[in-house]
Amino acid sequence: IGPILSTTSGDSPINHQEIHAWQKNVQVKLCPWEAQTLRDMSRHYLLKMIKSDHQDSPPPWLPEIDQQQGERVAAKVKDILRG
Repeated sequence: IGPILSTTSGDSPINHQEIHAWQKNVQVKLCPWEAQTLRDMSRHYLLKMIKSDHQDSPPPWLPEIDQQQGERVAAKVKDILRG
């Protein structure tokens, strides 16, 4: 199982059929909550991947900052670049 499914109609979160096939192939039995967690993680991964396509999107490992914090960072960067 990968983090998402890539098909001719586009990317999508993994589905129950894929999880079931994976369980049969590797002879692992997941609890229902584990299978649902995999689906949730796949959905969140795909949403982040879609958001990251936008150039102004911050990397997912950085905390979200508000406008005031962003303005302070921008001012510091400008000061550093001015010398």
